[in-house]
Amino acid sequence: MPSDTTRSPATDAGWPPAALAMVAAATTLVSLGLMIGGLTETALAIPLAQYLCITVLLYSLALGMRPVPATVAWPWLALAAIVVTAFVAGILSDGVYRGSALRRLQIVVSYIALAPAVAWLAARRDGTRHAFVLALIAGPLLHIPLVLAAALFEDRLGYGPLLVINIPYFHVRLWGVVLAAALAATLGLMACRPPSRQAVGFAVTAVLSAALFWSGSRVGLLGLVAAILLLPLLTGRKGLGALPAFAAGLLLGILLSLPVPIPDPNLGFVENFMPAAEMPAAEMAALSPDAVLSGRLTLWVMTWEQILKAPLVGNGFEQFAFFHENARAPDIPIFWHPHNAVLQFLFDFGFVGGTALIVLLLALWIRALRLTLRHPEPARIAAHLALTALAAMSLVEGVLYYEATLLVVALCFGLTLGRPAAPGARA
Repeated sequence: MPSDTTRSPATDAGWPPAALAMVAAATTLVSLGLMIGGLTETALAIPLAQYLCITVLLYSLALGMRPVPATVAWPWLALAAIVVTAFVAGILSDGVYRGSALRRLQIVVSYIALAPAVAWLAARRDGTRHAFVLALIAGPLLHIPLVLAAALFEDRLGYGPLLVINIPYFHVRLWGVVLAAALAATLGLMACRPPSRQAVGFAVTAVLSAALFWSGSRVGLLGLVAAILLLPLLTGRKGLGALPAFAAGLLLGILLSLPVPIPDPNLGFVENFMPAAEMPAAEMAALSPDAVLSGRLTLWVMTWEQILKAPLVGNGFEQFAFFHENARAPDIPIFWHPHNAVLQFLFDFGFVGGTALIVLLLALWIRALRLTLRHPEPARIAAHLALTALAAMSLVEGVLYYEATLLVVALCFGLTLGRPAAPGARA
């Protein structure tokens, strides 16, 4: 059996060629749809990340990719075949938003293709995985002044689309999800350093958490809790030494978020939490679970009832908005996803394809966990904590729906599933 640092057809990531073919097929579908008509204008909006993905794949191919034999992982191929079959059946089962479905197919396939390319690049050169993790942390840091400018000075509410200077977040709560993933990655890097060398991690935690609390993202806090709970498993007791500095950074972040104006009542975790904390106990106890979950419980019940109406093939890919538009009360806004990844998969692809996709993602997370325990390098630990935070947040938010968060998920999967680079390896 080859070692982790020995290249062979089985260990060298050879799936980018197939992924590139999927990207090309999806792009061709969209192009044909545009020629025949019937697609919305949004189908023309191809994100920059997709071009980046294709560029990375071509780069990896130019360096001599070798294909992985199909016999190496036939169980995975069987699961993938089920998922793809259900995927296509879901798209073809309802043509109401066919243009949107084709565009969404192209987006999702592009990010699926990005993960193996990142895994392969991380294994080609020492320090690449660490550089990717630093980029994951730096991204939302660099966007802080842009988001503040969009929300405070451009007359754009934080809960609406942030389009100034092409900020890649649909709304500021989604930015909170990316901030939480960056915070989880920061915790992973801090846990691998001695307590006496936590100054930089403390400062980064303070700034990121200030932005998180300003965004009002309760979902982000859920992701942080999941990452903290997993930390002892990945690092043992020595990693817990980073928690005091991390907690102090979170506390300072709360204080830093308070002076920043809140342009929208939905923003500001502290501003929204304080009225609830001052609520009388009897009134607090009378709150329904749906009120606590911001209407998600009602949405989940409606989604489940619709899933049971089409249990085998599902309701169709990217058809949730059409269903919710007809099922909602007149005063409720239209949702594009059910704020739960499990329900989203079952809604789109039915119990057969949806369950296969859920099992596949869970198996990939478990494999990433095993690799992280086997090769506990700081960057891999950081990426796996971020991936775990994203997994927890996907149960109450559209983490696997929006492009900004899909990009982070793809990066984390690529960084955790790739084998370690050989010492001194150079691309």
